[in-house]
Amino acid sequence: MRILSFIALSLLFFNGLSSQNIQYSKKSYQIEANPTSNSFNQRIQYKGVYPANQQETINIYYGELDEIKGLSIRYKSAKGKWKTLSKKNINSSSVNTQSFYSGMRKQSFALDKQEKPFPFEVSYQMVTKDLMFLASVSFKDEGLVDTFNYNIAVPQSHNLQYKLDERAEGQIEIKEAEQGQQKLYQFSSNRKIRTLEKESETIRIRLMVHPKETSPFDHFNDWYRELVEPHSKINSKTIAAMEVATKGLSDDDEKIKAIFQLVQSKINYISFESGIGAVQPRDLNQVFEYKQGDCKDMGNLLCQSLKHFGYEAYMAISSTVSHRWDLDFPCLASANHAICVIKLNGEWKYLDATESHGIYGYPSRHIQDRNIFIIDEKEGLLHKVKHVLPENNLANYNFHFTQNKNGLEGDFDFQLNGFSQIDFVYIQNYSTLGKTNEILTNYLESWAKNIDVESIDLETSMLTSSLSGHVRSSKNFTALKQKTYLSLNFLPKPSLSERELEDDDYLITYQAINNHYNIIIDLEEDIHLKQFSPVNFEECGMKFQFKVSQESPSQIKINYHYYNEHILIKDALLKSYNKINHLIKETLQKTIIYDTKT
Repeated sequence: MRILSFIALSLLFFNGLSSQNIQYSKKSYQIEANPTSNSFNQRIQYKGVYPANQQETINIYYGELDEIKGLSIRYKSAKGKWKTLSKKNINSSSVNTQSFYSGMRKQSFALDKQEKPFPFEVSYQMVTKDLMFLASVSFKDEGLVDTFNYNIAVPQSHNLQYKLDERAEGQIEIKEAEQGQQKLYQFSSNRKIRTLEKESETIRIRLMVHPKETSPFDHFNDWYRELVEPHSKINSKTIAAMEVATKGLSDDDEKIKAIFQLVQSKINYISFESGIGAVQPRDLNQVFEYKQGDCKDMGNLLCQSLKHFGYEAYMAISSTVSHRWDLDFPCLASANHAICVIKLNGEWKYLDATESHGIYGYPSRHIQDRNIFIIDEKEGLLHKVKHVLPENNLANYNFHFTQNKNGLEGDFDFQLNGFSQIDFVYIQNYSTLGKTNEILTNYLESWAKNIDVESIDLETSMLTSSLSGHVRSSKNFTALKQKTYLSLNFLPKPSLSERELEDDDYLITYQAINNHYNIIIDLEEDIHLKQFSPVNFEECGMKFQFKVSQESPSQIKINYHYYNEHILIKDALLKSYNKINHLIKETLQKTIIYDTKT
C-alpha cells in the first residue's frame, strides 16, 4: 500500500548522497511557489568535502513531474584552483525501485581522485509541475550535513501552512517575513540536528500552499476531486459485470459485499507511482478490464460502481497504521493509502479491496485508529476510523482430548469473530480449488507445535467463522517413578514477537486480540493433580491468565486467555509487551504433574 509513499519522502529531495564518506557542510533550497502555473521552482545548492583517494558517486534524483535545469558542479583541483565539471561527465539514467513503475530518474557524477580531501559545490534548479507536491521538507539524510536552509516564497494571495514533527521542536528555527508581493518562510537547522537520539530518523516539516480564501482541507478536497473526475466514468461493460455479481440480491449489505468481493478477487494489486499517477487513479474501466491496479484504482472502481447502484459512495485518502504520520494535516505527505467509503443507514463502511483477506463489514486492519479524509463534491470530511475492539474479535478455541496410551486424540471446535477469523477467511476464499483443507491443515499444524490434523471443516458467514475437526498428538506423557508429566507443547500459542523488543522498536499487531483457549483432557485412569500455580498478568491493556484444574478424578481442564487491546505496540507499551510475551512463552514450556491413584 504505497500509493503516496514516494511523496512522503519529502519533495523528492534525494539530492544525493550515495556515500557517507562525502561530508556535506551546507544544503540550501530557495523555493518559489507559483499558483498561477500550478508549479514550484527550487534553486538548490549544497557544499561539501570530497574524500581523498576515492571516486564516490553523487546522485540527484527527480521524478516525471520534475525538470532539472542549469546543473553546475565546481570543485577545487589539486593545484588549489576552482574547476567546473564538464557536462559530458554527468550521466542520466532511470532508477530501479520496488514499484511496478515509479518514473524516477537520476543524474549522477563522480569527481577525480585527489590525494587530499577537497571542497566541491553543486547548484541546479528543479521545476515541479504540481504545487500540491510541495508536501514536506527534510532535515536529515545519509550525508553528515551541518546546516539545512529552506527559504520558501509564496504569493500574498496564498498561505503556507506547515506542521512540525514532535521531534522537530527546538531543532528547527522558523522565521516569517513579507517582501513586496510575497511572503517568505525560512526553516533552518544547524549542527545540533546531528545529536538526535535516533540517528536513523529524519525530521520533516509537512507543507501545504493554499489560497487565502480557501481552507487547507477544502483546497485538498477540491484538488483531489478534480484529479479523480476524468477517470471516473463507468462504461456499460463494467456495469454489466457488476450487475451479474449482484443478480438476485435485494439486501443492501449483500449487494455491496458482492461488488466489494468482485473487485477484491478480480483486481491484482500492482503499485503504480509514476508522476501524477502516484495519486491519480487510472481509468476505472481499464483497471477492471486489465485486472490490475493499486489502492486508488480499486477504490475508485468500487466508488463509481456503487454510485451506479444508487449508493452514497466516496473516495477517501488515508494513512495506514504503519505510516509515519496520521492524516491530521492536509498534504500528500500525510497519506499513503486510498479507499472507498460508503454511507449506509447513517453509518460509514470502509471498503479496502487491496487487502485480499479483508472482511466485508469491518475496516481494513491497516486504517484502524487512523484519520481518513473523505472527498466530497462540496467539502471534504475528516473522519476517524475506530479500531475494532477486542470484544468484537472474540475467539474461542475449544479442544476435547482423550488419552490414548502415550498420546492424545480428540475434537476441536473454534468460534471466531471479527479479525480473529481473517486468516481462515483468506484461506477459504483465495486458496486453489481443492487445496483449502490441505492449507488449513498446514496452518493449524504450524500454529500448535505437536498437533496432527486428521480432519477439518470450515464454515464462514459475513462476520463469523466456525472451524472444527479431529486431531492427534503424540508423546505427550512421561512417567517417572510415581509421577506422570504432561507436556504442554501441544497447546496453540498466541501470535507473539520472536524476540524482545528494544526501546526504539515498534510492533504492529493489526488487530486487538481476545483469545480464549479451553482444553479438556480425559485420562485413562484416576489421578491426583499436583498444584499448578495459576498465572494472572494484567498491565497496560494486556492480559494473560492461565489455570489448570481437575474437574473429575480422571479429567484435567486447561483454560487460558490472551487479551491485547492495542494494534500498535511502541514507546511505553514496549515494556509491558515484553513482560507478557516472556510470560506466555515460559508458561507454555511447563508440564502438568500428577500422581496416579492406587
